[in-house]
Amino acid sequence: MRANSQNIPYNVYIDIICNGVYKIYMRPIVYTEKSMRKVIRSNNDLGAAIRLARKASNLRQVDVARKASVRQALVSDLENGVTTARLDTVIRVLAALDLDLSVIPRRKTGFDPTEY
Repeated sequence: MRANSQNIPYNVYIDIICNGVYKIYMRPIVYTEKSMRKVIRSNNDLGAAIRLARKASNLRQVDVARKASVRQALVSDLENGVTTARLDTVIRVLAALDLDLSVIPRRKTGFDPTEY
């Protein structure tokens, strides 16, 4: 995956035609509401979802931090899964990205805390 000068993520494809002739083309990665639905079971899962939403919105960490009234370092920590942020702070960051937090029944029965 590469990004252009506007930080829009693209997939780069190379088609080899024949005799060393090839075609290179880029397609922007499009994020849909369905692709943004994630089951969050760890700090890293949450961070990945926040980063994905931020990049899909073409925002920098500092932009999200300003919208959420938090420090940029906190957004970075959240994205890297290394924070003990309060729930209300996490909700503010999610709201800055036009995301909501949902609680749903677990699909898998049983609970093994060593999985996390």
